Amino acid sequence: DPELPVAWDCATCARTRWRLSSFGAGTAPCGRASHSVVVVDDRRLVLFGGGSCDAEMEWTHYDDTFVLDTWECRWAQMETPQRPPKRRGHVAVFCNKTDRMMVFGGTAGVVDGEEQHLDDTWALDVERREWRQLATGAA
Repeated sequence: DPELPVAWDCATCARTRWRLSSFGAGTAPCGRASHSVVVVDDRRLVLFGGGSCDAEMEWTHYDDTFVLDTWECRWAQMETPQRPPKRRGHVAVFCNKTDRMMVFGGTAGVVDGEEQHLDDTWALDVERREWRQLATGAA
């Protein structure tokens, strides 16, 4: 069904075969590029931000967060009281020591003909569903 969100998953770790999986349950993110996804634990992935481009090459940027439960094949949008500004092309990691998703940089799009590059750092506490901007200094 072309209406269902899809993903590819590895059939087994012993084989290098992939199969198309449908994740029809829950609230899935819209199609996008330049987003980030981190592995939180043996069950969950977290997706943040990204963007989509229309036929006129105009970008729409996102600031939403989604969790994919890989055991239940179910997406859920994570509502948070605060979140990073909309962005695409950022980087993200999951820090096991702090149990946080860390996001840095990216672009907020073009303003007055100039690409707006971001240099902020945000941390998401997945369990508490809270984004917090981190104070960072110059290197």
